[in-house]
Amino acid sequence: MADIVTNKRNCLVGPRAGLSRKDFHAHWSGQHAKFARELPGLIWYVQNHYLRTLWRTPGFEEHSEGLAELAYADGAAIVGNIQNWSGLGELLEDEARFLGMWTGCWTNLPADAASPAQRRILIQLIRPEAVPPAEFSARVAAAAAAIRNVLPCSTEETLNKLVRERPVLECHTWPDWFIFVELPVAGDFAALLSPEGPVLRHVNGLTDRGVAYLVYAEAKRLPVDLAAAG
Repeated sequence: MADIVTNKRNCLVGPRAGLSRKDFHAHWSGQHAKFARELPGLIWYVQNHYLRTLWRTPGFEEHSEGLAELAYADGAAIVGNIQNWSGLGELLEDEARFLGMWTGCWTNLPADAASPAQRRILIQLIRPEAVPPAEFSARVAAAAAAIRNVLPCSTEETLNKLVRERPVLECHTWPDWFIFVELPVAGDFAALLSPEGPVLRHVNGLTDRGVAYLVYAEAKRLPVDLAAAG
């Protein structure tokens, strides 16, 4: 990762050939989580399973079925800890059983990140080539501030792509920004999930390459788990 030190990776995942969408999500949620949640130094492991697409820019292709979030207590020690972990071989063997698409990037978990709701809006944004990075960052921050007037949300900037030979998700460019919006258990969901509603209207028009999903989130590990165990 050159001189960039981060503490989180976001991994877009999808099923191997011949595996149904239902079986993919079941394996990822159950069997695979048993291995992945034991990664050394892991403090945040959230699976975001796509339910449906809420908004997508015309012509933008993205073929994943979910997003895995993995954050670590010590960003500088991530690679060494995992490479020396005794369970790595078993984890990789299990990945081959269900993963057909995999790609990821490095970010940082916000210090004020809210605990994930069971239902969330996951927004991925790719910076238009004509917009400088600093200007796009400011636009994303303004959109997030507007969304926070309605619902809790947090943003994460992609700092470096995570390189891996196989399996790799095709037809996808790493998002420059992620926005996670936490949904309530009750409310006017027709409005909250609408592209013209109080959430997505603030990102509609930010980019010519972007997508937003309604997801169900499964928090397999959060900091409170470690505090309770300590």
